[in-house]
Amino acid sequence: MGVFKAGRPKEYVIGRDVLPKEAGLYRLRNNTGAGHLYIGKTNNFAHRMATHHKIHKGDRVSFQKADGRYSEHSILRAEAKAIEKHTPLLNKRAGGGGRHLKKELG
Repeated sequence: MGVFKAGRPKEYVIGRDVLPKEAGLYRLRNNTGAGHLYIGKTNNFAHRMATHHKIHKGDRVSFQKADGRYSEHSILRAEAKAIEKHTPLLNKRAGGGGRHLKKELG
């Protein structure tokens, strides 16, 4: 079972676009769009972007909506894989800043 709905992540511009209030994986992009600054998971994308200290008006962020059948375990795995694949500059751990991945993903 996949974690995300089919298709590529949708790109949004903070302060311009209406953000969905759904769970999924988000990727903060650098200004050129060529790389990732930060990758994270959220249960409410709009709320997370409003409270994220690394987000500024005009920043671009891509969001991939989680499939309604996802589990916390599966989305944590997807987050860790995305961080490993893209090596974003601002992620300090391979998914879940304060979460214990070994226990949750084990």
